[in-house]
Amino acid sequence: GLSSDATTTVVEDAVGTLWVGTSGGGLNGFKMAETGAATVKTYSVRNGLLSDVILSLAAAPNGDFWVGTPDGLSRISRGAVTSFTSADGLPDDFIRSLLADADGSLWIGTRRGLTHWTGGPHATHIQTYTQATGLGSDLVGAMARDAAGDLWVATFSGLSRLRGGTIENYTTANGLSSNVITALLPRGNGILLIGSNAVDRKSTRLNSS
Repeated sequence: GLSSDATTTVVEDAVGTLWVGTSGGGLNGFKMAETGAATVKTYSVRNGLLSDVILSLAAAPNGDFWVGTPDGLSRISRGAVTSFTSADGLPDDFIRSLLADADGSLWIGTRRGLTHWTGGPHATHIQTYTQATGLGSDLVGAMARDAAGDLWVATFSGLSRLRGGTIENYTTANGLSSNVITALLPRGNGILLIGSNAVDRKSTRLNSS
C-alpha cells in the first residue's frame, strides 16, 4: 500500500498512526484497526504538500504533524495541510530535520542553520541559530533531546549542545569519530549514542552530563 518503495523516514504519532515519508511518492499514514486491517491515507502535492519528496517528519503533542521537504515545511492538522517557506521567515526551504518539543515549539534543521519556531502553528516567533552565533555548522542534521533537557544537534562540523541558552560544541578533538554526524540516540545515565560517517568507527558514546 505504500505510494513508493523509496522510503526516507518513519515516525509514529501519539495515536498510533505510522507515518512513512518517501522520495517522490509523498507521505503515507497507516492506521491499524483492531481487526488487523490497515487504512492508508496518502498526502502529496495534490493535497497541498510542497513536494512529494519527504526529508523529515515530526509528531507534535497537540496532534499536529509536521513534514519537511526540499521546498519548505508543511503542517497537517485534522487532515488540512498548511505550508510555510523562506517567505514566511524560515532561513531555508530545504528542511533536513524536525523535532517537536513538549512545550509545543518546533525545532527545524536546515542548510542555513537551526530554527526554533514558537507561538503555535503559525509561529509568533522564529529564532535561528547559525555558525555565526555559536552553532557548529549551518548544515544541521539529526536532533535529539536528552533526559536532562539538553538539545543535541548534529552538524557537518561536529555536535552542538544547547543548554540554558548557551551552545557547546564537540568535534574529533573531543573524541568524536568524525565531525559529520548522521544520527543521535539519547540513552539513560547521561549517555548519548552518536552515529557518524567515519570509516573505521561508526559510532561514538558520549557522556552528556
